[in-house]
Amino acid sequence: MKSYLKLFLFSLAAVLLLAAGIFVLRQKTAAAGAPALPVGGGVVSLLPSNTEILFELGAGGRVIAVSNYCTWPEEVKNIAKIGDSFAADSEAIYRLRPAMVYLSQTAEALQMRLAGLGVPYTAVPDALTAADIYDNIALIAAREGLDAAPLLKNLPPRGAPKPAVKTRAFIEIDDDLWTTGGQSFVSDLLEYAGIENIFKDTAAGYFQTSAEAASAARPDIIVSVKHRSGGYLPAGLHGLKVIRLDPDIFSRPTPRALRAAALLSAQI
Repeated sequence: MKSYLKLFLFSLAAVLLLAAGIFVLRQKTAAAGAPALPVGGGVVSLLPSNTEILFELGAGGRVIAVSNYCTWPEEVKNIAKIGDSFAADSEAIYRLRPAMVYLSQTAEALQMRLAGLGVPYTAVPDALTAADIYDNIALIAAREGLDAAPLLKNLPPRGAPKPAVKTRAFIEIDDDLWTTGGQSFVSDLLEYAGIENIFKDTAAGYFQTSAEAASAARPDIIVSVKHRSGGYLPAGLHGLKVIRLDPDIFSRPTPRALRAAALLSAQI
């Protein structure tokens, strides 16, 4: 009998110590100010655009971790951050045991690491045009087993006619005359709003131009899609109207970007 009593007391003590340890661990996690990472199932999104599409499709409740750069919608502030498509800890993702990880198609190194760990992922193509947004919505909806139709009905029609008369613009992406060529999402999106990129015939995504080239193109306006205000502009562009756009909207291939472009079109 005494041996049974000792065994019972030993087991009870072990359980109490374990419970105390879990409590202390949870308290430390809460004190660190970081959301606790749920484990098992759910979705990890490593690009802001994919995160926004998931929420717009009504799958926000499935998202258990997002990239460090995800800022919309407000709910993402309460979701754990876990790097991004190019600087994510694959082991940390593995420990979450997600049902799916959405990442950039160009993040090949991370794709290989996740495949080696047996973590399911979807490489979402990088959008170079506004039309690509519709394709990415359809892809993510199919992976999640959702109907994309309700969301698509609330967006401007795919392939909607672009305004015949366009306002020519120097598109400012960053300081020191960083701009965009014709092979970029920003340039194509602004075309839908009736804004013609003065460098649309340049076979590049983003590049640094010169004062002479920007002035010689004789833009009608300046469209600034950058986080900072100010910066150098050549004398040839002084006095032009400057339209400042939210880069978190106009540089991300999301449903929000399509709606914003439609509104901008009405203001030009």
